Amino acid sequence: MSRLKSATLALLLIATLIAPISANVGASGPKTMVDFTVESISIGNASVPAFQWNQSDGTQKDYFLKSAVLPIQVTFKQAGSSLQTTAATGYIEVWHPVGVKVAEWNYSLSLSGGQSVIHEVVWTAEAAHSQLDENGTLSGGYIIKGVVDAGIAEGDTSNDVTEENVPIAIFFDNMERGVCGDNDNSGASDCPGATYNSPTFAAVGFEAGTSTTDGYGPWQMDDSSGFIGTKHWRHSVPGQDYVSNGNDHIVWGWFIPSGASCEDPGHGLGWGITANELNGLYAAPFCKVSLTGGNYISMQLATQAWGGLGANDEVSLEATSAGTVIATKNFTESGISGATDDWTPVIWDLGPDTSTQVFSLTYHFQSDNTGASAGFHVDQFALFGIEKVQEYTITVNCDNPETGYLVIPADPLPPSLHCTLTNNGYREKALQILSTIDNDTWMNTYSPIRIDSNNINDHDYSVPLNPIGYNETTEFWVNLTIPPGSNVEQLEWNISLLDYYTGDAKEIISIPLSVGASYSVDIIQYSPGVVPSIAPGESKLVKFRLTNTGNQMAYWNLDAYFNRSEWGNSHFRFLDAQENGSEISFMQLEKAEQGDFWAEFTSPYMLAPGLTEVTILASGQSPAIAQQTRKLDVNTPQVNDLTMVSSEQQITAPADARTRIVEIELTNNGNAPERFDLLLTADWRLGASVSQPVTEEIGSNGDSTTILLVMPMPYGIRPDTYFLTVRASSQANSSFFKLSQVELIVEPTYLINVEDVDMSGQTFQGGADVKTISFEVTNNGNDYDEFTIELDTPVGMNAVVIQSDQYNPDSPPSVAQGSSVNITVQYSFDVGTNGLLEMLVSARSVQSGGVAGGTGSAIFQVGTQGWIDLTPGTIVTLDREGWVLVNLTIHNRHPTNS
Repeated sequence: MSRLKSATLALLLIATLIAPISANVGASGPKTMVDFTVESISIGNASVPAFQWNQSDGTQKDYFLKSAVLPIQVTFKQAGSSLQTTAATGYIEVWHPVGVKVAEWNYSLSLSGGQSVIHEVVWTAEAAHSQLDENGTLSGGYIIKGVVDAGIAEGDTSNDVTEENVPIAIFFDNMERGVCGDNDNSGASDCPGATYNSPTFAAVGFEAGTSTTDGYGPWQMDDSSGFIGTKHWRHSVPGQDYVSNGNDHIVWGWFIPSGASCEDPGHGLGWGITANELNGLYAAPFCKVSLTGGNYISMQLATQAWGGLGANDEVSLEATSAGTVIATKNFTESGISGATDDWTPVIWDLGPDTSTQVFSLTYHFQSDNTGASAGFHVDQFALFGIEKVQEYTITVNCDNPETGYLVIPADPLPPSLHCTLTNNGYREKALQILSTIDNDTWMNTYSPIRIDSNNINDHDYSVPLNPIGYNETTEFWVNLTIPPGSNVEQLEWNISLLDYYTGDAKEIISIPLSVGASYSVDIIQYSPGVVPSIAPGESKLVKFRLTNTGNQMAYWNLDAYFNRSEWGNSHFRFLDAQENGSEISFMQLEKAEQGDFWAEFTSPYMLAPGLTEVTILASGQSPAIAQQTRKLDVNTPQVNDLTMVSSEQQITAPADARTRIVEIELTNNGNAPERFDLLLTADWRLGASVSQPVTEEIGSNGDSTTILLVMPMPYGIRPDTYFLTVRASSQANSSFFKLSQVELIVEPTYLINVEDVDMSGQTFQGGADVKTISFEVTNNGNDYDEFTIELDTPVGMNAVVIQSDQYNPDSPPSVAQGSSVNITVQYSFDVGTNGLLEMLVSARSVQSGGVAGGTGSAIFQVGTQGWIDLTPGTIVTLDREGWVLVNLTIHNRHPTNS
């Protein structure tokens, strides 16, 4: 018997070892030995059941209230086939939809195949998260997660996480309690009452069209039925029509003991405000619920109603702020059923109207004095909303390559990371971007990072962003400069998004950065903003720095190129020092080493003004094949260089009114064609001038033109030495001018002019009486002078100079320059003289010793002429056509006429 038992036990042991394998081998393969899973998640329990919402599709959705205890049960199971116990860790997590974990519990599990265990926790939501659409479908909510982790023993990890959404409402009231007056005159309130600190509804009436309280009003509770429970609210006495001129409310709030404040007593709705309109109606003070719309993304109020109203009457939900209605939901526009107990849902989306207000909620009944009915019946008060929480997450999307960046020292195309940042939270948030490289030398020595963002005033490696609103997206760029001479190494480029106030990391991006071996070089010009100005034929040094930006030693050849053909190799050289430098053609630099050199530029002769682009080239000697250029401009200024050469530098001339001309040649030795304004400075009495006010354009580099200095030498200029200065001023450069001076020596000048006397029209007779004639003699010299007069008369004419009031021939007067005297000549003709006789009058300058002088003349018509005489009549007639008619008598007065 014992042997049989032993054999049986052995077979059982073998079966036990074989059965788990053989029993689970099939078409899909063997069953996993260890397979922990989260079998189920449930909320609520027998003591604290979940609220249930009837969805529009006929299903029900469990939900809970803000600030209420929420029981959570999670069932963990080892669904594998192992008979041995296996350790694992189970987690119960609560996540807010913004992506933040708000609660977590963990448990040590030890289960064999097929075993399960239930763990329960309680949690209280501090903020609401629920949303009701216009069809009455409830969504949103916190995410309850069950997570299990068995480590390397786990065979199937696909079922290690299970989630359940739990909407959290702001508040729910089944409207089974409240306070009101005695409308049916039964001697007792028509409402069951309320307790301290518990949100409820209180009825109050107002005079029609005013805010003056006039009692409890008609609102009361009806215990005949309810959408939830056994009671509901109505605004008429059962069996009667509602009152006329109604203006009545049921107000949402809570009663407090006398002397207490409206501080939140624990219902989670926040501070209330004292309902002054209820003062004296009820035994205790009443606090209206005060909601801040700005604390919510959205808010919906759901209630139930049935019944009907007379024309022009209404029942509505109202949101009021400081006694003013800011939003309403009119029941008469909500398609409410008139059938008894046919409850119709009314859903009011408060968000758009109240999002910036602090407000309270009431049911409001108003009527006129015309037709009435039993009115509306209302029940259920469910307030849903998505409350703005401080917690938040962000979404960052960047365009970095998955494998990172491969760069070289002084990379000409360094990484530029473009990212978009979205605030997933419900409130405006301030963040800071921090970008670093895990190489302290880079960060401390080179400051290689620049950030461009919505903060335009800050660009270094750590930049606070301007606040980002709810669900708002901004973009930023992180630009990285690779330092010269960077070692070949593997680095991490980190971009951290931090909360600006707490410093908490909201997102960290680590990008591999690989620095490769490279030859590279850079050229920097000292004072790059200063353009060297070099006149033709002159030289100037320009300082540069050459940096081996690669990470290998190299030799670098130096060269230069110009964009103007006048420049060539003879016009530049490279030096190793500013003073007494030696000419160089290359530089040897270790990695990251820097060296200064000077480029000496000599501007070509006769080079026209303007900019010359110079390209400095540094090219590597093998094996370094890299090269770099640096461009700079060299300015050739306009050189003003003018010579003025006079044909005569000194002129000696009398003031004889004979024009003298001096030629002045202007030669432009500058490097650009020019025109010159001409200005003469001289004694105004000379009457001198230049031939033109402006020269013609004179070509550069030796072209010339000629101008004339004109000196008219007018009479009377005093003898002296005069200087005439011609100034030629550049039109291109008003500060540049040249002068040319001519010396004019005006000699003492003795010039006498004797006027000719016109005696035409007169006749003279030989043998007639003596007559006189005056001649004007002018001193055209440049000093005082005296004149002697000589007469040259023809045969038959007698003449002599006689004394007059201006001239005495025995003592000639001194005549000033430019002045004149009249001399008087007495003359007569011999009998029988006939014909045209010319008398010459000569005046000699006493001061010149008689050398200078002048001659005038007068011609006399002598003979038997001049005997005709015209005698006018006594009458002059003027006819109508304008003619003047005169009678003239002609007489022949010759002596031979008898």
